[in-house]
Amino acid sequence: MLENQGLRRHLRELAYLVWRLPLFFFARSWLQRTHFTVIHYHRMSPERFKEHLEYLTRKYTVIPMRVVEEALTRPSEPLPVNSLVITFDDGWKSNYELLHVIREHDCPVTIFLSTGLLGTNRSPGSRVLYDDLHLDDDLLESIIRESSTDASNLTEPSVTEEERTMLSADEVREMKELVDFQSHGVNHHVSTALPVELLRYELSESKRFIEDLTGREVYAFAYPYNVAGRREAEAVAEAGYRIARVGQRKLNSMTPDRYMLNSVPVVMDCSVPELEKNLELAKMKTVIHWVLQWFQ
Repeated sequence: MLENQGLRRHLRELAYLVWRLPLFFFARSWLQRTHFTVIHYHRMSPERFKEHLEYLTRKYTVIPMRVVEEALTRPSEPLPVNSLVITFDDGWKSNYELLHVIREHDCPVTIFLSTGLLGTNRSPGSRVLYDDLHLDDDLLESIIRESSTDASNLTEPSVTEEERTMLSADEVREMKELVDFQSHGVNHHVSTALPVELLRYELSESKRFIEDLTGREVYAFAYPYNVAGRREAEAVAEAGYRIARVGQRKLNSMTPDRYMLNSVPVVMDCSVPELEKNLELAKMKTVIHWVLQWFQ
């Protein structure tokens, strides 16, 4: 296992060095004009996140997720050259500690909330993991009943401050002036594993809850575990979302499938050089994918 990890690390280093050769200068320039980037975090220390923002705002045009939604649904002006969107998943308690960094850099950030985890000590982990799972009506109703919460009455965390691992309702209310809160479902289930009734519930309930809590429109969804197919994309559209984000570690063209937007993951405590490497390798993967499609 360690040998395989070492080999992968060496191959990544080699791929990065090759991609940075002058030979690929025009490919990199082409991507800046014709694609935009979305990245997603989960947790990050304020100190490290400040370093990231200083790098990202210097190298990219950092734009709100809302600007992407407007460009894809009501195209009037093209996105800025070399655009990048910063997102976080789940709604971890430590995200609140980033608020002063976001304010200091005046940088747009979107957090995709799993509403059923709000104010709890539950780590994001699905109770529904398998595509062949079948829920009878009683179990389906119990899951829905358990996860339904009235946002207007939610003021205090359901666990002690020391135990809590996820954002509280009060923290979300405080952050909403600087942070765009969008949906990550209710219970962080794998979307492809859900019966259609529960999938629709996860989409509609989380949207309703966040809109009640923040007083802002919810227009975007991020698929838990970055897993989704056409059924899930269609359900997201039917629930009233206008864009949705998945993984794939690639950039997005200016005419993407807006319910399958690609994003690049950023691991906790990732250094700036490693962040740069991840973004450059995502560009390389995007070009390789485009070339393969062109030859098909």
